[in-house]
Amino acid sequence: MVDTIKAVSLLNDIPPIVREQKYEIFDLFDDIKFYPIQKKKHIAYRGESKNIRLCIIGDKIFIENSMHVYRHGTNASDFKFGEMKNTIDEINDQLHGILKKSRILKISTGVNISKSGYPFWSTYKAIPVESMRYGNKKYGAKYFLSDYSIKGYDKQTEQKIHYRVKTESPVHRIEKEVKYMRHYNKRSQPIGINVFDDLKNEKKILAMKEDLINNLSKINIITDIDYDRYTSQEIKSYLVMKDNAARNAIKRNSPSTYKRDQEKFKRIMLGNRMNLMNDVIIQVDEKFMELLHS
Repeated sequence: MVDTIKAVSLLNDIPPIVREQKYEIFDLFDDIKFYPIQKKKHIAYRGESKNIRLCIIGDKIFIENSMHVYRHGTNASDFKFGEMKNTIDEINDQLHGILKKSRILKISTGVNISKSGYPFWSTYKAIPVESMRYGNKKYGAKYFLSDYSIKGYDKQTEQKIHYRVKTESPVHRIEKEVKYMRHYNKRSQPIGINVFDDLKNEKKILAMKEDLINNLSKINIITDIDYDRYTSQEIKSYLVMKDNAARNAIKRNSPSTYKRDQEKFKRIMLGNRMNLMNDVIIQVDEKFMELLHS
C-alpha cells in the first residue's frame, strides 16, 4: 500500500515571521511548532507532527514521511486501504486542508510478506543489485534507477537496526520508491498520481500494484541449478554462457552457435527465476488485494 510521501503546497496565509525572515520559533496549525533553520540565502522553518515532517520555504510548505508510521508507529505491520484514506484525511484536517491542495512529488508503495527472496536477486534490466547492509550484515537488496528504486529486505532486521524494535515474526518488505512522478504520469498509459485524492482511487492503487509486479517479474536471480531438469546440450550451453571469456570467444568466432547457446541459457535462467519470483509476485498480489478490501 502507499507508504512514504513527499508533497508541496502553496501557503495562502504566509506567517509574518516567515515573510519577514525572522529567526524565531512560531506555532502554526494550532499546536505545531516551527523552528528556524538558516540556509545560505534564506531561513527555512521546520515542524513535525508525529513522524510527518513539515518545512516552510517562502510561500511553499513541504510535507514528507511515512503515513504508515504516522498511523501505526512502524511500517512492519499491515496498512489497509481504509486506514490509508483515514490517515490522509486526519493529516489534512490537522494541516487545515493543506494536504488536499498539495501536489505529490515522491511516493513509495510497499507490502510486507513472508519471504522476498532478496539473497538471490541478481540483475534488473542489466543493473546489478546493491546490498542493503548494516556493518557487515546484509539484510536486503535494492536497485537504483533514475526515476525509481526497488527494494526487498528483512523488515525484522531493519526494525531492530533503526528503531530498536523487535517484530514477533519474520517479515520481509517489497517496496518501490518513485522519485519523479513522471514515472507514473508520462507513459503510454499514465496512472495519474498527482494529488492525494488520486491515492483514494482504487483503480489507481491497482495500477501501481500491477506496475510493481511488472518490475518484480524482470528481476533475475541466482540460485543453484537443478541440472537433472535439462539436457546435456543445455547444460553445456549454460556453463559456457556463464564464463565471460568463453562467451565472448564464441560470439566472435561463431555467432550462430552463440545465438543458440544464448537462447538455451535464457530458458534455464527464466525457469529458475520464475520458480522463486513467481512466489514473491503471488505474495505481493495477494497482500495488496487483502489490504485493498479489508
